[in-house]
Formats: sequence, C-alpha cells, structure tokens
Amino acid sequence: MGYGKHFESMYEGSMRGKGSPFFAVWGYVISHMKPNRGKEMSVELNPDIVAFLIGEKMSVISRVIVEMCGKDEQSRTKDKEGRKLVKLSEFTYEVVNGNYYHAIRNEEERREYQRVKQAEYRAAKKLDKDKYPSAPTSDNSGYIEPMPDPEPEEGT
Repeated sequence: MGYGKHFESMYEGSMRGKGSPFFAVWGYVISHMKPNRGKEMSVELNPDIVAFLIGEKMSVISRVIVEMCGKDEQSRTKDKEGRKLVKLSEFTYEVVNGNYYHAIRNEEERREYQRVKQAEYRAAKKLDKDKYPSAPTSDNSGYIEPMPDPEPEEGT
C-alpha cells in the first residue's frame, strides 16, 4: 500500500487556484508514485480508473493530466520547464519532483524511527538502572557495596 505526504507549499505555489480535481489527481499521484526502473519516480494514471476512484468525469481527469504534463512557468521547480508529469507510455508518467519528495519522506521516516528507538533505549536503560543500581545515590539507598578483595594466603 502506497502513501505520500502533502506539503503545505503545494497549496501556495503554482497549483493554487487550480481547482479540486487538480488537487485530487495530484493526491492520487503522490500516494501512488513508485520508483521506476530508471532513477525517476513514476505513476500509472488511467483516466478511467482515476475518474472512478475520485468520483469525477473522465474528461475532467484527462484534462487535468494534460495540464500537469504542460509547461508551468510559475513552478518553483524549473526542471523540465516546471512540468509536474512527463508521459512515458500510454498510462505511465514520470513524477518530475518525485525523487525529491520521496527523499524527504524517507528522511522524516528515518528520524522518527531513530527517535522511537532512542526513547525505547532510554526506557530500557532506566528500567535496568532501577532494577540493578550500581552507583550510590544521595542517601546511599540501593547502593551495593563492592566485595572486599580476598585476603592473601600466607606463604605467598
């Protein structure tokens, strides 16, 4: 199951005012894009299927896909003349900024994973410290005295 992140900047950039079908298709693109055999991210967009899933007319979805493949001079990203999609085959499209946003998602996932693991480590360490105290506290409660060195035997 795929997923993707929507960034607030998408509502303030060149997509602003494009209408709900445009944002619905872009949401579909974000959640369905996958690494292609090459280095780019790609998505399969069959207008008939997308229209059914989104609840929109196929002609509207087709128009949106054509618009996403068009030049966008106001786009913040100038790669491929600001296009959002580049058609690769009948229903397969390259997601122009796909790698960039995929990398952000992966970095955020990595940070969250590290945060959770660090919290688990600290909790386990605290539990061990509570169970097996090894250092004196201010009132010496829970302090275990070290065993004395054995007395040397006579004649050695």
